[in-house]
Amino acid sequence: DIVDWGTDGEMWKSFFDVAKVYLDKMPIIAAIGNHYYYGRKTFFSATMPENFKKFLRWEGANESGFGVISFPTFKLILFNSMLYTMSKKQINEQWRLLISNLQEFKKNKIPVIISMHYPPYSSSFFQLSPSTAILRHQLVPILEKYGVKLVLAGHTHVYERSVRNGINYVIAGPAGGKPEKRAVAHNPYRVVYKLNTWTFSRYKVSDGIAKMETYDQDGTMIDHMEISLL
Repeated sequence: DIVDWGTDGEMWKSFFDVAKVYLDKMPIIAAIGNHYYYGRKTFFSATMPENFKKFLRWEGANESGFGVISFPTFKLILFNSMLYTMSKKQINEQWRLLISNLQEFKKNKIPVIISMHYPPYSSSFFQLSPSTAILRHQLVPILEKYGVKLVLAGHTHVYERSVRNGINYVIAGPAGGKPEKRAVAHNPYRVVYKLNTWTFSRYKVSDGIAKMETYDQDGTMIDHMEISLL
């Protein structure tokens, strides 16, 4: 989430006032998070949050939030992990789109990265939520079946990287929000965990290889990896 309250226009204005120094050099590609729905009278609506759609989606984008973006060296799949905000029809369609795209990418040996808001694995209390259970029981087996190697998520305000069955699950730490100060749940798959730390990560993908470096607010590298996406 880049704003705390999705319906608050002033929060969006504040973000873009700060972000304008780099927006002409790099795009924002965001998966839908829970804060974008805050302020709506109908939180559990099947429609995309108005300001999210206005500022962070392109014309003709999938209404449920699913998307595929083509980069020169890989495909980025945007998955709406907030399944409880979607209609049954939208949920079924998202599963269909996800599987069909993964089938195509695997067949043609195209590197793929998955991006979504909720993490399947974390040391946060969110690890115990029904939403996470659905991701672990329904999404994770699909990712493993089609050879996905890297999943990017957010939500928990702590940098954490977990590895399970050959898949790296990376949770972006808080770039500006309040960082978590203690672990709440047990995550047996975590390999790196940084509490009370603002972080940012840099990725480079070439020849099917993804390289990542993660830094804290002082510019100190706190994690790095190099993995094959194929």
